[in-house]
Amino acid sequence: MAKKILIVDDDRQIASLLASRLRANEYEVVMAYDAVQAVANAISEKPDLILLDIRMPAGGGLSAMDNFRKSAKTSVIPVIVITAYPSPKIRQKVKDMGAVDFIAKPFEAEDMLSRIEKALTEGSPRKGGSGSMTKKILVVDDESDTVELLQARLEKNGYGVIVAYDGQEALDKTYQENPDLIILDIMLPKVDGYNVCKTLRSDEKYKAIPIVMLTARTLTQDIKMGMDLGAVSYVQKPFKPEVLLGIIQGLLKA
Repeated sequence: MAKKILIVDDDRQIASLLASRLRANEYEVVMAYDAVQAVANAISEKPDLILLDIRMPAGGGLSAMDNFRKSAKTSVIPVIVITAYPSPKIRQKVKDMGAVDFIAKPFEAEDMLSRIEKALTEGSPRKGGSGSMTKKILVVDDESDTVELLQARLEKNGYGVIVAYDGQEALDKTYQENPDLIILDIMLPKVDGYNVCKTLRSDEKYKAIPIVMLTARTLTQDIKMGMDLGAVSYVQKPFKPEVLLGIIQGLLKA
């Protein structure tokens, strides 16, 4: 039986083009053009997946997402968010609301189809706990471009990503999410990376989380200080994402 996909987008031209491509790949397609219609169709049509635009009439995509997650009939349907406004904060917000993926417009059709297939195979994300198979990485940096680059690369490689933009937020997110690894910038507002590292290493519950320090500092004493405080690796900016990814993969397999 063909998988059913609900497309939610107020741009009817984009929705129609996407629907044509999906039908050509043997998916059944249902359409909605605003948030209210999206929720109604999700309940009545019981799709296997929802492709959801953020900016649209009647409450917007975030409102629809919130309603999907509140209803027992729709809470388990995986949602891929699609938007022309791919800011790191929006990306993190929809992820926190339960989106399984985030795609920026304009997108490549083949990439979209690949992500749809992955979402349909894996289903909705499991919510934390010891039963979760997805490794969670906390990315801490006050530079939004760096955060966005790391988030995109890590999510593409199957990691769950949490983000923080200052040291205090990093501590709060660690206490809330208990990540499997932390990528930590040193020069941060409110609490610097050294003190974040020191605070976590003094707490029995969090001291075993691997911390990779990421910074523009290059002096030997800076590197030594980070390692003395408990960082397990140190990567200098500008960095090659594939090098950092290799370090992360090694640490999480250890």
